[in-house]
Amino acid sequence: MKIEKIPVLSVRQPFAWALIFAGKPVENRTWYLRYRGPLFIHAGRAWHACGPEGLEEWMRIPVPRKLDRGGIVGMVEVTDCVSSHPSLWFEGPWGIVCERPLPLPFIPCPGALGLFKVPERLRERVAAEVQQARRRREVVLSGQGVRHG
Repeated sequence: MKIEKIPVLSVRQPFAWALIFAGKPVENRTWYLRYRGPLFIHAGRAWHACGPEGLEEWMRIPVPRKLDRGGIVGMVEVTDCVSSHPSLWFEGPWGIVCERPLPLPFIPCPGALGLFKVPERLRERVAAEVQQARRRREVVLSGQGVRHG
């Protein structure tokens, strides 16, 4: 899929980090999302009210205190939007089900409410970063990135 066709969703930290690095399988929203497919995760400039300390206490996971904000941090595959989910992360009323997280190097980018597009001036860079990240993941999954002995 072309970069200009892939939407971006802004998520406050530390939840953007959790979607990409901590196994958070669902992003809570007050609105239903019809879209299915790849989705860029943008870390909003503002912190969620819970902050990293609150997330650590709630989920009992270590959370970095310094997290990138105000840019694209990764990509997920949206497979569903549900009104209930077995995950502790689900609060509803709607949950965007996110699978196959792909971390990307931080790419500063303005955010917006709802879904938005990667700005034209950043599309080439984002496309290159996605391609490199996918190659890195393939190497790790194939076992070529694992040393034995």
